[in-house]
Amino acid sequence: MYRKILLLLVPIIIIGMVIYADPIKAAGLLSRADTSLLLAAFILSNVAIALRVLKWKVLLRRAPFAKLLPVQLFGMAASNFTPGKVGEPLKAVMLKAANKNPVSSTLPSIIWERIIDLSVLIAFSAIALIFFPLAGFLLAGTIALGVVIAALIALAVLLKLRKVGKFASKLPVLKRIDAKFLQIFYSARMKKSRITASLILTAMSWLLEGVILYFSLAALGILPPDPLTLAMIFSLATVIGVASMLPGGMGSTDIVLVLLLSVFGMGSPVAVTGVLLARLISIWYVNLLGGISFLYLSQKSETKLDLH
Repeated sequence: MYRKILLLLVPIIIIGMVIYADPIKAAGLLSRADTSLLLAAFILSNVAIALRVLKWKVLLRRAPFAKLLPVQLFGMAASNFTPGKVGEPLKAVMLKAANKNPVSSTLPSIIWERIIDLSVLIAFSAIALIFFPLAGFLLAGTIALGVVIAALIALAVLLKLRKVGKFASKLPVLKRIDAKFLQIFYSARMKKSRITASLILTAMSWLLEGVILYFSLAALGILPPDPLTLAMIFSLATVIGVASMLPGGMGSTDIVLVLLLSVFGMGSPVAVTGVLLARLISIWYVNLLGGISFLYLSQKSETKLDLH
């Protein structure tokens, strides 16, 4: 029931943003939008998806890109529809079905992926708070960073301390985890070179989000802040959105991003329309592809899953 209420809030927030921005003005902006810039944003959205698949492949190395693509898309969509983006570990189960990779051997790569992702978001968000005139968001940003840093530490502890894994396996929700699973899980070793490569690819994918937002705003006929600045404030908005515990930060991230853009003198109609365009091209496009991938993987899988 609680999760359904949170999901219901997302469309309510988005509709509220459209009403706040004045639908007539938003429609006028869209009618005059530069489609070539929107096409460029769409192409870059696909490049960002490819980078996110590649960053996981670097960490995993046990499945071809084509096998990982639908699983990663499913995982990204599942993450977007769960509070705090906690749904991504489902990728390990889906990869087991699609490619017969043991869950115990792939789950560490997913945890590393989340650690790297959070590390980049923390770094970019800190830059936004330190170097941009965002004093009004200092408290919210600091609290959100604290929540994300706590999650980062928890993941690192889980990955490194076997005692924590043994304790977690005794919890009712994880009671199916046995000693063999833990042995394989904690025997995995991640090379620093793979972590570094994945870190670079992750940073590139988040920087592209800034470029996508730049093109989406520029398509409306204005000169937005530079893409690097937009990538930093987009990261801060994402961190605050995720800390809000709305599914994937959807809705809350959009509101924060509009408010952050107002600091740079951008009016509500342009800011709301540009943000919703960018989010349609990126996160909602990913959600659509994730749903299609789920159907594809479900039909393809004929194997009964287990946790090994």
